[in-house]
Amino acid sequence: MFASTFDNLYLDNIVWEMIPACQAPLDITLLSATDTMATIGWTNNNGSTVSSITYGPVGFDPTMTGTTVAGGADTATITGLTGETNYDFYVTQDCSATGDGLSTQSGPLSIQTPCAAIAAPYFVDFENFSAATSGFVNDQCWNEISSGAYDWAIDAAGGTTSSNTGPSGAFSGTTFMFVEASNGSNGDVATVLSRAVDLSALTAPSVTFYYHMYGAFITDLTVAVSTDNGATFTTELTITGQQQTASADPWEQAIIDLSSYAGQTVIVAFTTSKSTMTGNTYEGDVSIDDVSFDELPTCNDVSSVTVDSVTADSITVSWTENSIPPATAWEIIAVPSGDPAPAVGTSNATSNPFVIMALTAETAYDVYVRSDCSTTFVGPITATTDCAVIVPDALETFDTFVPNCWEEASDGDLTTGPTGFGSGDWSSEEFAHNATSGGGAVNINLYRDVASDWVISPLYDLSAGGYELNLDVAVTDYNSSAAGVMGSDDQVVLVYTTDGTTWTALQTWDVSNQPATAGETYNDALTGITSATVRFAIYATDGAVDDAGIDYDFHIDNFQVRTPPSCPDTSNLTLVNNTDVAATINFDSGNATSAGNYEYSLTTVAGTAPAVSGAWTDVAGAMPNVTYTINGLTAQTEYFVHVREVCAVGDESAWSTTPINFTTDCGAVTMFPAATDFTNNVPNACWSEAGDGEIATGPTGIGASNWKDGRAYTNGVGTVVPSNVMNLYRLGDREWLISETYDLTSLTTKVLTVEVAVTDYAFSGTSTAADTGVMGGSDDSVDLLITVDNGLTWTSLDAWNVGNQPAVTGDSYFYDLAAYSGTVQFAFLASDGAADDTEDYDFHVSRFVVDATAGNEDIALENSVSLYPNPVSGDLMTINLGNVPASQVSIAIFNTLGQQVMTREFDNVSNNTIVMDNLSSLTSGVYLLNISNGDSTAVKRFIKQ
Repeated sequence: MFASTFDNLYLDNIVWEMIPACQAPLDITLLSATDTMATIGWTNNNGSTVSSITYGPVGFDPTMTGTTVAGGADTATITGLTGETNYDFYVTQDCSATGDGLSTQSGPLSIQTPCAAIAAPYFVDFENFSAATSGFVNDQCWNEISSGAYDWAIDAAGGTTSSNTGPSGAFSGTTFMFVEASNGSNGDVATVLSRAVDLSALTAPSVTFYYHMYGAFITDLTVAVSTDNGATFTTELTITGQQQTASADPWEQAIIDLSSYAGQTVIVAFTTSKSTMTGNTYEGDVSIDDVSFDELPTCNDVSSVTVDSVTADSITVSWTENSIPPATAWEIIAVPSGDPAPAVGTSNATSNPFVIMALTAETAYDVYVRSDCSTTFVGPITATTDCAVIVPDALETFDTFVPNCWEEASDGDLTTGPTGFGSGDWSSEEFAHNATSGGGAVNINLYRDVASDWVISPLYDLSAGGYELNLDVAVTDYNSSAAGVMGSDDQVVLVYTTDGTTWTALQTWDVSNQPATAGETYNDALTGITSATVRFAIYATDGAVDDAGIDYDFHIDNFQVRTPPSCPDTSNLTLVNNTDVAATINFDSGNATSAGNYEYSLTTVAGTAPAVSGAWTDVAGAMPNVTYTINGLTAQTEYFVHVREVCAVGDESAWSTTPINFTTDCGAVTMFPAATDFTNNVPNACWSEAGDGEIATGPTGIGASNWKDGRAYTNGVGTVVPSNVMNLYRLGDREWLISETYDLTSLTTKVLTVEVAVTDYAFSGTSTAADTGVMGGSDDSVDLLITVDNGLTWTSLDAWNVGNQPAVTGDSYFYDLAAYSGTVQFAFLASDGAADDTEDYDFHVSRFVVDATAGNEDIALENSVSLYPNPVSGDLMTINLGNVPASQVSIAIFNTLGQQVMTREFDNVSNNTIVMDNLSSLTSGVYLLNISNGDSTAVKRFIKQ
């Protein structure tokens, strides 16, 4: 009889009895309540018309205590209650009229009476409320009504818990009320009710409060008023969406006119809801603070000051007027951002919105507003004026990137225009990767098939017409000044727009039309472009084809829009070559009827304004290419050169925008003896080095080699000798140490003295005589070379190898240069040959002197002379000539630049000892002491401290 599926049924407290003659009332409920009165109702099962109600504190025993009052058939109103108090109510039905006596008691019904209405004025700042980050229910007669975990809370921690929403602190004090939007579910509603406020004492009542609504997912805040103890509400204010844009933004004040509720008791409801949108809905915290019921202020601060729009010279602002009656005049001021708030306004505005005029372009301002009846400015609201429309002439040199009022964009094409503003692959770089290009420039590296990047100019007003555009462009290999090649479908396009939507090409560069490696100047006459709103852009794309091996940089610089000058500019200024005393330059004339008259400016300080240093006349013609050599320069000097064309007296072109920058070569040494100090590598600015090359081909890879400093060896008399050193141990080294040039013209006899040594390998420090250094490489060699034709050919003067190696304590070698005249140059070429031997040794060069004499006497004097003290810090130094007899001695002291700084002549030398004085006049550094006794010469190094 039973199915196979069972449900559960539970029963309890089953009583079998006679039905009472007077049944107990059922379903006791609260019908209404005030702070002093409660009306309750129930179900009457007897038809009785009277009842009794017993009430008392929660938990009282109605059979023993309590207060009993009469009630009706199914309702009763109990008076004399106390506000905000908990009560229990019991009901007994009275059936005496029918002879059935009294029913049993039903109950209890437990209630809490509402708070008594508080008389206005009433102010609450929530400072004495209990902090609760969620679950606020009732405090000081404020009640929260929530549909779930999304509810009002009290914050006393200095800010809400979620990021990107809520204030950084209370409007006043440390505590405020807020809704924590990270709680609950989308669509939940939270309402908090104020306590009841009796407005009878106010003539023109109002409620004011401060609110903070920062968060992208804020819905709204609704404020409603009830006069029937919360049964119904009338909406008086709705604030929609976020009103602040940062936690630290100031709170706003709301003022609600309650004049229509004068003489009544009201409850105010604050309601908000959680966003139903998809996203970070926790960014929706709504906060209130400092709620006040008081007389409606007649002069109130404005609120919701908003920047509506900006131009280059104006800011339009609007605000909410709160005075009663509304103000019709306001004071408004804009001050540079960060300046102190004003004491008085400077604009007497009679309209809302209002346009603040005569501002400076590209400037941040703080805006303040107040009604003319108020003494309090509201603000600041910060706004930055737009860039001014440029009326040519104007030049952008890209010294910074992105330049002010320019933009970049990372996407879009010539049909859509730029998109993805604010980023891109264009970047700051020297023009054509030339360190002497004279300042900033911009380039983009194109090597894939994804780039679609823009550099976008400010607006130009070309309405006057007759302007031209100039732009320097170049293509180089990636991160190099070497030539580069554009990809098969790559393009860089110079475009313009007059409406911000349609872009028109002025010039396209591609693989068949790419700029020169060193750069060139593009010129466009801007024919027919007379709009007052012209914007230019350079658009770069590497197309759809990913060209293998293509990796290059496209450069732009010196973007200029101007009225064409009567004397056209020169362009494409480059350095052809330079020597120690001359520089050859090349450029293009822009003059179709050039008479060939030019001027140059030659300066030695970067950034110096160009001025005429020289002039010349060249070949006349139509836009000729001009080459000119500037003579009379100083060796080892940095120069900056500008050029311009002279079309007529008083009618010159502008100086070239970017100078060429170069340093002249070293001049040949002409003062002898010329000794080199090898403490540093390279020894001085006129020596050089190279990392490859054979004797037959000369050095290659100029500027770097494996020669190094930081090493020394101990010579035969125990002196530590600093050196340039080359470690030979592996296959493939071809390392050059190249001297400065020497002009031998003034010497009748010519001798080169060198000292070299071979020691064991050491990374640094000093080798001693205990070394067993051996040039063990079977085909290793170090050659001493000479050239008489500026390095075109080299000849070996000597070669050190396994059969001819110097000692570990160093050997001096002397080379008669009688066969050479004019200018010569020397080099040491260290090679470990073609065989990969197991050798590992250091070859040192420590002495290199070009002079008029040398011989065995020199060696004796060199080995005998000693200096004390060395280093010398005072005024005196003793020179001991050892066992070399001398009655007359000449002394010359040279600095490391080869400049003679002191000489002495000594007659009647006794005990082969000389005392040099006045050394305190020398600056600190390394010096070379040249000693001659008439028969021989020696050079010693000392340090002046």
